[in-house]
Amino acid sequence: MHDSLGLLAHAVSRVKSIDPNTVTATTAIEDLLMDSLDEVEVMMFLEDELGIEIDQAQIEPCVTVGDFVAVIDGLVAHRKHN
Repeated sequence: MHDSLGLLAHAVSRVKSIDPNTVTATTAIEDLLMDSLDEVEVMMFLEDELGIEIDQAQIEPCVTVGDFVAVIDGLVAHRKHN
């Protein structure tokens, strides 16, 4: 079993040099101050760790970290069923 929130927090903390404990499900993505390169780095980290492919269009509507986690969990669940 994986911890999507923990992995996402770890990825963001690596890219932005912030404490991963400050990244919660209710954190607004815009508050993370990530530019497009940061987002790509986070997505690549998650793809490698979880064996999934994340399309930028899937995360564009995400407002909070929790929204992003829901996308990740959906992709992982889909991968497990295929």
